[in-house]
Amino acid sequence: MTTPYSPETATALAIGATTAGYVEGSGPTWDDDIATYNLREADRRASILALYQRDAIAALHRALLPPTATVRVLCAGDSITLGTGSTDGAGYRPWLASLLVQRRINTQFTVIAQGGKTMREMTPAILAALPAACPDIVLIAFGTNDAAQPDLTDWAARCGQLVDQILASSPTVRVVVARPALSRAAWLTTGEAAVDAAVDTVVNARKTGGRAASADMTTVPQRWTGDGVHPLDAGYLLMAQRWTDAINPWLPTPA
Repeated sequence: MTTPYSPETATALAIGATTAGYVEGSGPTWDDDIATYNLREADRRASILALYQRDAIAALHRALLPPTATVRVLCAGDSITLGTGSTDGAGYRPWLASLLVQRRINTQFTVIAQGGKTMREMTPAILAALPAACPDIVLIAFGTNDAAQPDLTDWAARCGQLVDQILASSPTVRVVVARPALSRAAWLTTGEAAVDAAVDTVVNARKTGGRAASADMTTVPQRWTGDGVHPLDAGYLLMAQRWTDAINPWLPTPA
């Protein structure tokens, strides 16, 4: 019988490894701990390679086709906006910057986010940051922590008020509100669906001005999370792509 081989596992070394990467012997037919380790190690190494390639490609673009414009982006949210679960701890931001530098656009980020917080709790900090940050675009991503709250009946009204206050802060600022990714936590499902519907209501009521849009993060597969809530690197890349789709009409044209 065979069990997955791991160099860090003394049991595997004691039995002996084959060139095929498996351990042959009379051990257990399957070891969940070793299998889990191997999967996590493969994911870790693949993520490191992906991040290296991302940064190398971005550096090459900057060298060959230097950016001709800069976009100031304020990222508002909770632990997902912070980047919890990503290899580099920065979440979607480096991926978004990499996508935009391919269009010869530099990105200057301001991050107003805190793990475990709801939109209600973070609204004062977001509004206070606007004068100094002077953002061209504000990306709002709340919903997971909000979904755990017992009453979401006024969520759309509060979100709409936040969007209106941001839009009123500058005649040129644009706002994107994310429809939050669906977690694997069954007890959050109802609340997340309510938040998604509220985002649609808020954005649809403000689309005519051309300064508000939504980004659908519900397309991030649930399996692309490490803990059922926070995305892995692939999930954050997909989030960056969704943000890019949403802000595309507002991006400057390279000179």
